[in-house]
Amino acid sequence: DVWNRDYPGQIVASGGQLEITTLVTPGSSFQNIYTSGLYDFRSTCFGIRIVDAGNMAIPSYQLFPMQVVDYIGTTGHILFLEDNNLYAQTVIEGVYTQLASVAYDPLIQSYVRIKEDGGVVYYEYSSDGLDWVLLAKCNLIIDPTIVTIHIEAGHYPSKNGYAKFPQ
Repeated sequence: DVWNRDYPGQIVASGGQLEITTLVTPGSSFQNIYTSGLYDFRSTCFGIRIVDAGNMAIPSYQLFPMQVVDYIGTTGHILFLEDNNLYAQTVIEGVYTQLASVAYDPLIQSYVRIKEDGGVVYYEYSSDGLDWVLLAKCNLIIDPTIVTIHIEAGHYPSKNGYAKFPQ
């Protein structure tokens, strides 16, 4: 299997789409899936098309369409949506640093990717998956030879939510 998961909820592959649905649970409800294998991030990119980001009007709803993290899962490069904004950030051992943000428009930011080139990481978005707009860039903070890819959606406090991506 390509994906592993950490939390209860539903991950359904249907009609060429991957749908992540969070469940109402005490406290918070996040659904995280991550790659079973380790990947080499050197001079490459990982990206995804957001088919449906879910209800961005719900307070505290968060969608993480692309996270490139170390094999332990504690340090990495993250693109996420919250409060109708797209954010680029890093996390180093639980300490988050926001690099940039832009108002989220599902037509303009329907594709997102994180790209590495020569020790620099680029956070980008696109309307068509061909022409990319730079949101932020920073130095690489992880060993690029062994990374995992994470996709996550959820709420604080817990509420139902969902997101859809191509399969």
